[in-house]
Amino acid sequence: MVNESSQVIRRLVDIEENVGKLYRLFGAMHPVDFEFWMQLATEEDRHAALLRYHGECIVQSSVLNERLFSSSVETIFTFNAKIEEILLSRVNQVPNRKDCFAIAMQIEESAGEIHFQDAMPVTEEAVAFEVLQTLYADDKDHASRIKAYVTRRIPYSRL
Repeated sequence: MVNESSQVIRRLVDIEENVGKLYRLFGAMHPVDFEFWMQLATEEDRHAALLRYHGECIVQSSVLNERLFSSSVETIFTFNAKIEEILLSRVNQVPNRKDCFAIAMQIEESAGEIHFQDAMPVTEEAVAFEVLQTLYADDKDHASRIKAYVTRRIPYSRL
């Protein structure tokens, strides 16, 4: 289980890094939204760093391990593959602004980004919990921030 959990942590790091890359790509494609996308990308990079640095602590925590890894490993792999596919397709094809926000909303509302929320009610094992709490605090409002930004910046747009 520890080996599988370590593999999940590595894949979660990949997801956070890939989402950050995607947001940087969106910022480069649409300079009017550059600052917004860079802020989100920086947060995703921080999530990856937290997981990389504290991953073993999370893996060693039996309570957090059980809660965090209750979703299937295959789901996490599939989600990461989907993000990588989006990244590859966007390099050659520039989505319009609205599509960038729609893609980001799908990512933020998906199971891959919600994995931290399932572990939050746990109150044991301080360091691992602190890492997950930090990740959750940042992730939980990305979708609402994207919606609010789109509403302010793209008139008559709905996500």
